Amino acid sequence: CRNATDMCWDQFLLDVVTDPDAHRCLPYPNNDVESWTQSTSPWFSSGQQDCVWPIDETDLRVCSGSTGPGYYTCLRPVTFMDKDIFRTCGSNYDAFGNPRFIESLDPYGFP
Repeated sequence: CRNATDMCWDQFLLDVVTDPDAHRCLPYPNNDVESWTQSTSPWFSSGQQDCVWPIDETDLRVCSGSTGPGYYTCLRPVTFMDKDIFRTCGSNYDAFGNPRFIESLDPYGFP
């Protein structure tokens, strides 16, 4: 299921948010700043990925990870489709500025 207009979309999205590790874009840590450089990052060598990154439209503030700068972290857990889930703070770019996701105005069938 890869299109928001498919009948399976709600279940797919629920699967993504309840088990995000199973739906990684790339099978690597998100930011291995100890051993990667800008050009050795898998986000650089693999290029932008066609992945889903759900956004909580009730909380659009920019969050920071536990080790990153900033003062806001996402509330955890939250209720999503009648399930308690943990949100993941993230970015469209890796720690070196490499884009992670394809650029599209119509991702996954959204109008």
